Amino acid sequence: MQQTDALFYFRAREGKLTHPRPEFQDREHLPTIIQQILAINERQSRLYMEARPERRQHWCTYPTAFACIKCMDGRVHLPSITGLPMGLVKPFRAMGGRFEVWWPAFRKRMHNWVATVQRKYHLPHIPDCPVSCGVLVTYHYSASDPDGARHLGCRGWRYDTAAGRAHAERLARDIHDAFMGQAIPFVVGVETDSRSLIFHGTEGDVSGMDCVGKSEEEVRWNIVRAFPGVDTQVAHDLVPFLTGNARRVADQLTRPRETEALGHQERVIAIGHGFDYWISEENLAVVVDDADPNLDAPIAAAAAIVAENVAARPVTEETLLLASVPYSVPGIEWNLSVMSAQGLCRYALEYLPKEFVHVFNGGRLRVLIGVTNEETKLLEPIAYR
Repeated sequence: MQQTDALFYFRAREGKLTHPRPEFQDREHLPTIIQQILAINERQSRLYMEARPERRQHWCTYPTAFACIKCMDGRVHLPSITGLPMGLVKPFRAMGGRFEVWWPAFRKRMHNWVATVQRKYHLPHIPDCPVSCGVLVTYHYSASDPDGARHLGCRGWRYDTAAGRAHAERLARDIHDAFMGQAIPFVVGVETDSRSLIFHGTEGDVSGMDCVGKSEEEVRWNIVRAFPGVDTQVAHDLVPFLTGNARRVADQLTRPRETEALGHQERVIAIGHGFDYWISEENLAVVVDDADPNLDAPIAAAAAIVAENVAARPVTEETLLLASVPYSVPGIEWNLSVMSAQGLCRYALEYLPKEFVHVFNGGRLRVLIGVTNEETKLLEPIAYR
């Protein structure tokens, strides 16, 4: 499929499709980076499905449902930072975590998530008491590069940590006001050098670094101290985030990463949503969420990051534009998801900044369009170039 028309063409087949499509059955002819992405997805989909019992066991003990609002930066990945099972936290990604409650798509997704949680899930042995929803509103920064001279912080905020935190605090207030207590926001800093989470409470902070070597009860008391008045169950259910993060931080202290590993290493621009669960190879992809009503800016930022990463690498090393949207059931929803992924890919290719096009010339930029099965997180490839 070398021509643009072929890239974006598909037949609905009355809403049914046998997967994988013929051109993806024999993968030896596919570009290397697409082979790698499909292999990663299959592995992560398997892990996601295998983690079901672990997720259920976790929710039996810690029933609060959590979502995380975060930057498109590939380093901000909660399963890697906390060691918690994949799929435990509902992800929302945007450049710099710059979501706004008024964004129609974001508002709808957040509201649907809260409504679904409260409709379907209840506290153990208390049938009429729905579980709470916690929202981690994050920003990230590099302690070793406070002024952004080495580009280790958040590019979405031009390395301005104060601005990133101020937005997170405002968004947290908006979520609190909009959802009238049904969604409980927590402002969380992510220090990417040490991989430490810092929960900012009204009476102080509690971080993974602070919790190294502490018992679960000590961690819980630290949470209660920082967040007086927080629901007892929610405070209890935050403990695994901090104890898991403390273990990761302790490991980081004993085995520090090279400076190069602290910064951006992404080589995939992923546009759409629903793939954060499986693009879990840390620092693999920069994610552009299609909830943003102005996609030009995050596309430009993502292109700049990836172009900078690949510019110094061998010209044989490929990069990828991946467009994918999730679906739950075959038929109309599947067709609409395919069309959405196709449209997002067209848009991204059209708006790739001209100053970065030369980096992607010569066949370095590959394109993959697909849809992600919501239940299994398996990517169903539709077309490539």
